[in-house]
Amino acid sequence: MNIAPPVESRAVAGGGGASARRVLPLRSIVGAAVVIDATLIVLADLLSFSLRYGIDVREENFKAYWRIAVFVVLLRLICLYVFGLYEKPKYKTVFENVTNIAKAMTVSTLFIIAVAYFSQSFAYPRTVILISWLLTAAFITGWRLLVRRAINILVGHNYFVSHLLIVGTDRSALRLMLQMTRRAGIKTELVGYIATDGNEPEVDREMILGTVEDLPSIISSRPVDEAVISSPDLPRERVAEIFSYFINTDIIFKTVPDLYEAVVGRVAATAAAKNIPLIELTFARYGRGWYHGFKRVLDIAFSLAVIAVAGPLLMLPIALIVRLTSRGPILHMQERAGLHCRPFTMLKFRTMTVDSEKNTGPVWAAPDDARVNGFGRFLRRTHLDELPQFFNVLKGEMSIVGPRPERPHFVRSLIRCMPFYTERLEVKPGITGWSQVNLQYASTIESNAEKLVSDLYYIENMSLLLDLWIMLRTIVVMLGGRGI
Repeated sequence: MNIAPPVESRAVAGGGGASARRVLPLRSIVGAAVVIDATLIVLADLLSFSLRYGIDVREENFKAYWRIAVFVVLLRLICLYVFGLYEKPKYKTVFENVTNIAKAMTVSTLFIIAVAYFSQSFAYPRTVILISWLLTAAFITGWRLLVRRAINILVGHNYFVSHLLIVGTDRSALRLMLQMTRRAGIKTELVGYIATDGNEPEVDREMILGTVEDLPSIISSRPVDEAVISSPDLPRERVAEIFSYFINTDIIFKTVPDLYEAVVGRVAATAAAKNIPLIELTFARYGRGWYHGFKRVLDIAFSLAVIAVAGPLLMLPIALIVRLTSRGPILHMQERAGLHCRPFTMLKFRTMTVDSEKNTGPVWAAPDDARVNGFGRFLRRTHLDELPQFFNVLKGEMSIVGPRPERPHFVRSLIRCMPFYTERLEVKPGITGWSQVNLQYASTIESNAEKLVSDLYYIENMSLLLDLWIMLRTIVVMLGGRGI
């Protein structure tokens, strides 16, 4: 089971009355799940000793286990997190969750065997580790299945069903309903349809709940997990209006790919069926609360380490060369839009000539930019010009990983062109990020749209594992000189 349900659970109230809502505190549930998992991990380890040796367990065997016990518990919890056992979607199938638990336990067991070997903990028997692997997987699977059943009893219906709302009443809406309610592995129930125009509907009239203007009352009174726009012909403004009703809800909002140019989103991990791919429009989920706290600790620790090492070895020599090779200050200080669009001063080693925008005003950087000086070109290719931004990270203005901060002048223009550009302003900007390691600098509206897709993908999938992967990819990019 995916143990973390949405913040609110909505009980079905027949065909349309107001539903009784039970608030399920997400953080408390995830915290309780972690505590239960940790307890069961230790219990499985101790029981494994008992099954292997009975009551006659040698002291040296126990000592070998206790030397790495904290590591064992943390490693298994991290693997459970990596394989999605503490997050949504709530309607993952039992098979998916059992498979993910098996994967998490297998990966963690392989690591434990390796650590036991290299740490010289030979007295921690491999047979005990293997027995623990099976018991831990069984215990964690078992209690999740029990809780799954208990939640269904608590909310009064099958909570682990996806309740589908389709925006549209034409033939494509009917086809979409048939495809999505027949998805393999996911039980889906149709809540109803929303009329978007005055045309003759081609769906069951009794299932039409109202018009777009009725959406606020409909989604507040009925259980809705997924909402899908079925018509590819809606005007951009209409799509934006519909989308706005779902902001700050836990409802997954999708549309057919024909509307990709109307609203920038990301391709959903799963489609309705092989014939109907969908685009999932992102909302601000932005990771788990503990993840943000841990990420801030990691930002501070890593920044201090980089400044301590790179300060004398790289930053001081670079500052000296910048001073000797070009006229002007060593640092380039520029206003950027940070978290919630709050302005801050971003630091970089200067790579351009002084007053490079005096006659043009703000312009995007471009490949072979004539404003970049000789040494600055090397700094930009290797991204070493961004080393001073670790001071921005220490001040809390930036993170190591996140969307690239943009200048307020360009942010205003991009928001007018892309209504959902504000999504990327809901997380701290980063020195590096998913778009930075996969794309070149954006210098046009079109390239910024492509960059936004990449940023939204990161925001929707923020995790410690993804951050570490991006940081490793950044080293490859720097060594390869992929910059401008």
